[in-house]
Amino acid sequence: MEYEIWCRCLRQYREEKREMTQQDVADGIYISRSHYSAIEHGRTVINYRHLYNMAKFFRLRLDELLTFPMLNGKGTVRRLRRCGRPKKS
Repeated sequence: MEYEIWCRCLRQYREEKREMTQQDVADGIYISRSHYSAIEHGRTVINYRHLYNMAKFFRLRLDELLTFPMLNGKGTVRRLRRCGRPKKS
């Protein structure tokens, strides 16, 4: 998955599934809100330590965080909707 797509999925996951602010996540993974915002907007690349802390914070396995599968309530996995490539104008 391209990094920019992953970043959009991260934001969608934070907003829709976890209902958290950027500050909530930043505090949970021990970075500043501006650094987290830069990660979420693809302006900086996340390092392994922050990725690991994020997986722990969201209570996901690292592979789940990297691919963003979601449980649909029936114990099966589905992907987040609409976090693919942006539409061309």
